[in-house]
Amino acid sequence: MRNEKINIQPEPIIQYIIVFTTIHVFISALVQSLRHFFNIDFGFGSYAVIVVGAGLVAIIKFISDHGRIPIKSERVRLVWLSYFFSLIASILETSMLWFIIGGASTLGDIGQVLSSFPVLSWIIFLMLVTLIYYLVLRFVYDWGAKYCLNKIKM
Repeated sequence: MRNEKINIQPEPIIQYIIVFTTIHVFISALVQSLRHFFNIDFGFGSYAVIVVGAGLVAIIKFISDHGRIPIKSERVRLVWLSYFFSLIASILETSMLWFIIGGASTLGDIGQVLSSFPVLSWIIFLMLVTLIYYLVLRFVYDWGAKYCLNKIKM
C-alpha cells in the first residue's frame, strides 16, 4: 500500500516467475518421488505447500532485489503468471509420470478419464482449482511479502 503512494514504476517480473517455476518443479518432483518410490502419501495438502514454498522463495528474491514488496500491478502479474506456469508444470509432470509408470498404453486411460466426466464438471473443477490457487498465491504475494519484508529488514 505504501509503495503505490510513492509512484514506483513496475519492475519486470519474469525472473521471479522463473524462480517460482523452478522451485515448484523441484519440490513437485521430490514429492512425487517420495509418493511413488516410498509409498508416502501427503494428501492434497502437499500441493498447497508446493505453491506456498515456491511463492515464498520468489517473493524473498523480489524483496532482496528491490528492498520493497511488489506494488499492486506486480502482485497481480505475479499471481496470475505463477498460477499459469504452475498449471503448465503440473500438467507436464502428471503426463510424464503417467508415461513413466504406465507407458504408452496410458494414453487411452487418460482419454477415458477425461471423457468420463461431463464438460460442466471439468469447468467447475477448473474454476475451483483456479480459485484455490488464486487465494493461496494472493496470500503469499500479499501477506507473505509483508511478513518477509519485516523479517528481512530486522
